[in-house]
Amino acid sequence: MDWLPEIIPFDGNWEEYEDSLYQSYSRLYQNDDLYYSGQKVREKYDPAINKKSCTFWHIISEGEEESERTPNFERCARIAWPRAIIQNCDDPAVSVWVEPRSGGKGDRVHFWIEEHDYLVVLAKRNSGYLLWTAFCITYESNRKGLASRRNRYQKS
Repeated sequence: MDWLPEIIPFDGNWEEYEDSLYQSYSRLYQNDDLYYSGQKVREKYDPAINKKSCTFWHIISEGEEESERTPNFERCARIAWPRAIIQNCDDPAVSVWVEPRSGGKGDRVHFWIEEHDYLVVLAKRNSGYLLWTAFCITYESNRKGLASRRNRYQKS
């Protein structure tokens, strides 16, 4: 997959790295030119943290509580990957499937590059899609669960 951007390794200074990541993020995701299935993919801004969008924090950090998320350097290094994956989702290396959400919360579209253990999730909204999150798959149980969900979708 020569279309996957190079990773941006941590340089040892978190403040500079975070600023650099946010500059890349802004250039890649805040310009209204990312589309999936003919509809815009936007960021989720609220709740903003340190004046940076919620989506930014979700694709560079981990944790259950929004206010307590911590940086994940594997996620950080792949800041450009979600855009490239969405744009190249027709590549056979990218598995794409839709999972309905209960309670009318909109569908979630999953893009999984199994070879690189990386997942991107979009949330369907009336006005298009929100880039919800993206992360590296680190546990075999997660891989098995994703494969099962993908296979179930492909059979339906």
